[in-house]
Amino acid sequence: MRMIVCVCQNVSDKTLCRMVREGGVRNLREARAALGVAAQCGRCAECARAVIGAELDRQARTCAATQPRPAIAAG
Repeated sequence: MRMIVCVCQNVSDKTLCRMVREGGVRNLREARAALGVAAQCGRCAECARAVIGAELDRQARTCAATQPRPAIAAG
């Protein structure tokens, strides 16, 4: 299910997440430049920030889970 984040630009949460993953969007300013999010009425700014933050957190957890853990030296 998709949720419209920015009604003015018809930008969904899925589109915003895809731009974080593939387009390098890391904050609201970059989302505004790439998609026009929060560029008109601004009511979506809080939601857009939350979606971007959640996707960045998800990426960080995924990345950390795939990193090999350093070996602990035997004492």
